[in-house]
Amino acid sequence: MPAQIGQVTEVTGSNIKALMDATQLSSAQSGAGGDQGVTVGSMVEVQSGTARVLGIVSAIRSAGADKGAVMDISLVGQFVPGANGGSDFKRGVARWPSIGSPVLTVTEADAGSVVKTTSTSTVHIGKAEFNGTQDIYLDVDNLLRTHFAIFGSSGSGKTSTTSVILRAILERLNAHMVLLDPHNEYEGAFAGMTERLTLQTLRLPYWMLQFKELCAVFKVLPESDYASEVKIIREAVVQAKTLYAGIAAGGVSKPGQPTAVGTSTSSLNLDSPVPFRLSDFRRIINDMMGKLDNPEAIQSYLRILNRLEELTSDDRYGFMFGPQFVRDVMGEVICQLTRIPVEGKPITTIDLSDIPEEIVDVVVSVVFRTIFSFAVWSGEEGAVPTVLVCEEAHRYLWDDRSGKTISLAVHAAGQVAKEGRKYGVGLGIISQRPSEVSPSIVSQCGTIITLRLGNERDLAFVRNALPDSAAGLMQALPALNTREAIVFGQGVAFPTRLTVNELPASARPRQKVKSFMEAWSNDITDVGLVTRTIERWRSRLHQIRKS
Repeated sequence: MPAQIGQVTEVTGSNIKALMDATQLSSAQSGAGGDQGVTVGSMVEVQSGTARVLGIVSAIRSAGADKGAVMDISLVGQFVPGANGGSDFKRGVARWPSIGSPVLTVTEADAGSVVKTTSTSTVHIGKAEFNGTQDIYLDVDNLLRTHFAIFGSSGSGKTSTTSVILRAILERLNAHMVLLDPHNEYEGAFAGMTERLTLQTLRLPYWMLQFKELCAVFKVLPESDYASEVKIIREAVVQAKTLYAGIAAGGVSKPGQPTAVGTSTSSLNLDSPVPFRLSDFRRIINDMMGKLDNPEAIQSYLRILNRLEELTSDDRYGFMFGPQFVRDVMGEVICQLTRIPVEGKPITTIDLSDIPEEIVDVVVSVVFRTIFSFAVWSGEEGAVPTVLVCEEAHRYLWDDRSGKTISLAVHAAGQVAKEGRKYGVGLGIISQRPSEVSPSIVSQCGTIITLRLGNERDLAFVRNALPDSAAGLMQALPALNTREAIVFGQGVAFPTRLTVNELPASARPRQKVKSFMEAWSNDITDVGLVTRTIERWRSRLHQIRKS
């Protein structure tokens, strides 16, 4: 039976204060009416007439010697009669408590009704810290539809937590996910369930790039600093696309030219994802250069041609500028990214570790924009819902107020964050430095799961995102144990602290570094280690060429 542990002394909207006298404080600390004592993060019931309101204790402080204590409580919902005779939890409060309303402990049955669910849209991720036995579930539809973020310092269990959540979803559903993995950490976590794309298997044809993305690859951004080069590329791209589409300047089809799917005179523009030949692009630039009256202007043309030679001769760019992209493979690219059909592999993992650093921003932008545009243009047929998950998001979705060059990836991801839910495109942000991620993107995340954080800037960033009902839990962030997390938002019934499920050894993300003490306990006598490492280092490009 619930025990009374206090009475309301102040009501301010969804926040109330309650006074516990010395006897009630003793009962609350001993766990009367439940298995555990009342502390910060505990659930309490506040009676408001016939209504039973649920609150979360956000702070407890002494009221003075032998005078008990004062609780700060945030109201999150209320209990309503259930169909089976028990109680169900409902978000929102219909009637605020009044001064003097009793505050009670919450029984195990009622606590269970808060987190229980009969929906098939939930997955189990761990157990609540307030009693150590209550199972915690995430509502998958709310989690993915309204976007989510997972934050945690290095070593806090961030990658494992991400794996637990994604595996719980992937094991049950024919999902469609894309995971950007900068360090190839998830190869083991999703073994048998993922289509892993590397430099050898990734395909993002150059003609699928929008004009700004193409300018970034050719290193002519910002446009104001490279006006001549930008103009040359613009004219050459339009002419090359027109040639490929078989459309002559006068509107007459050119014999022998292939036609891209869905291309017409009226629809073709600079950003149309229509194939064109690099040989045509090169020839057009040479023709333009041959008509110059001012020899000094030749440098702009040569700069573009030299960069084109670099891109087509360097095998690291083969996934974008390879000869295989002369034909229209856009449908194949989209199917590869979005896993259509799934065929037992519901997640595509894009290994960013070998992609040249100078075009990672473009690659991320193209992936985001392609999936979002596919969803938008699916029209009444409706695209298959797809989720984009960004590991180490601070590396390429950085805070655009930080003074760095404006990121194309930030712009593309921002569009998904703001408009993706309308078209069935979800977003997951994973980072150990939340304060360095674009705040405009994080602000759109409806569910936040945060593990241990120690940096003051990161703590302040998360603190600003927390609702009042989770304010008390914030103080625990620097002291959380590995795999302990605070979760709040649309994906859970109420803010709570939990211990995330442990992954089986075979499904854990790859750990590349041994213990220092273990590694340094013996001398390294295998001098061949250096030779073999150098061979692997130098042969990476050779392996790409062979593929």
